[in-house]
Amino acid sequence: CKQLPKRRNIVLSRTPQRWEGIVESMTLEHFLSLECFRESPIVIIGGAEIYKELLPLCDTLWVTRFHEEYECDTTMDMDWVGGLFPSKSTTLETNDFRVHKYEVG
Repeated sequence: CKQLPKRRNIVLSRTPQRWEGIVESMTLEHFLSLECFRESPIVIIGGAEIYKELLPLCDTLWVTRFHEEYECDTTMDMDWVGGLFPSKSTTLETNDFRVHKYEVG
C-alpha cells in the first residue's frame, strides 16, 4: 500500500490497520461520519464493494475505458452507473483509452 502524494490518504477496511506512509485506515462507517467527507473533494479508488457503497453519495464520476479488452474478475455495471449519473461527456481520448465524466443531473 503506497501513499499518493499531495493529498490525504485514507484506506477503508473492515479491519483497520497501519501501513507505512498511509495517514489513516478506518471502517466505512467511520469515514462517512468525518466532516472532511462532506467538505472536501474525495477521490475513491475502489474495489467493487466500495463503489457500491459510495457512488450513490457522489456527484461526479470519472471512468477510464480502455479500447483493448482485458481479462478481469470484476466489472462495473455501466447501466447502474448511467442511472446514478445521467449526464455523460468525454473529456479525453487517446489511441489506448477514453475518459468519461459522469455527473448527477
